[in-house]
Amino acid sequence: MPLYETNYAEKHAVVLDLGIRYTKFGFAGEDSPRCIIPTEIPDPETRQVRSIYSYKDETDLYSLLVEFIHMLHFKHILVSPKDRRVLILESLLCPTVFRDVLAKVLFRHFEVSSVLFVPVHLVAMSTLGSPGSGTGLVVDVGHSETLLIPVYCGVPVLAAWQAQPWAGKAVQLRLRESLVEHFKNGDSTTSPDDIQELTEETIEDIKVRACFVTPLERARKFADKSTDVKAAPDVSYRVGGSRLITIPGYIRETCHEVFFERDSDQLSLPNMILDAIVKCNVDMRKQLAENIFLIGGSSMTPGFKYRLSQELKHLIATPYYANRLKINKFKFHASRVKENYVGWLGGSLFGASDLLSVRSLTREGYLNNATVPDWCNLMYNTKSNAGSIKKII
Repeated sequence: MPLYETNYAEKHAVVLDLGIRYTKFGFAGEDSPRCIIPTEIPDPETRQVRSIYSYKDETDLYSLLVEFIHMLHFKHILVSPKDRRVLILESLLCPTVFRDVLAKVLFRHFEVSSVLFVPVHLVAMSTLGSPGSGTGLVVDVGHSETLLIPVYCGVPVLAAWQAQPWAGKAVQLRLRESLVEHFKNGDSTTSPDDIQELTEETIEDIKVRACFVTPLERARKFADKSTDVKAAPDVSYRVGGSRLITIPGYIRETCHEVFFERDSDQLSLPNMILDAIVKCNVDMRKQLAENIFLIGGSSMTPGFKYRLSQELKHLIATPYYANRLKINKFKFHASRVKENYVGWLGGSLFGASDLLSVRSLTREGYLNNATVPDWCNLMYNTKSNAGSIKKII
């Protein structure tokens, strides 16, 4: 689609994926988003850059979303949002207040024609394009948390969902702590100014460029400090435009151990996957174990999928899981696109179909009721004989 419109051009729907760290935005029917940008905007009053999710109340969230959505339309895709359908990718754990304010901004301020909220875990399965792709264990490894929801025959199994704060933010925190400790104790060439340069953006860049997930055998050797193991080579990283700092090899390959170390509840990412399978019915378990689908930007780390498969094979042999799960193998789907926008691509496919016009909430319907249908509200979960939504009184 061109970056300009005529009166005769078809107005394509837009697909919006508001992630905690990055937002994906583009047109339905395309194979990639037009932009992937940080989910932040200068505050309308103070002009300081703030994350959309750092809102104080509904009024604050409303003003942030108005500025952010205006920037998306008029800076990145150059179209007017009025009279345009919008498909929004959302997590099943999205706060109700957020989706209500987002709908209010779109319908009342930008006057879009219709809005449809779809669960990202469900539509992500449609990108596989293979028979039986409606069944899988979708693991979304994002920035603030890892959210796992089994999908069986196109239906999310909500009784088995799992969520823990093991994600990119936890890795960056571990990386920063390790680097600060190394600079203060072991690297005499590093100045206090170098430590000051370790901003959140710098740490994220170091994580993406220099770090990886080490195999299980090497991780055990690092954990056993009595065993000598040759670490990966050190790398140099430029900060402040002129200074070079050294990133030690052992930090490069151990900062992602937060995913596999057990917390106080004896849980880790592999445990979370196996616990979700245990909570599903017996006839689902084998199919879910053989259809694990990793999405989210943090799952793109080199070695992540291989290490996760090693951990699962190790845990399934332990007595706790061996007595509960009769599974001997795990299989992972290979994504057709980069994992960080798999969910957006699923929304793009969904938005290009006739289902968008059938299931969307229209602006007229919203203005009449001033509410957004929500799966967790029993008010919208009753079938009527006419096929429309019947309100429970």
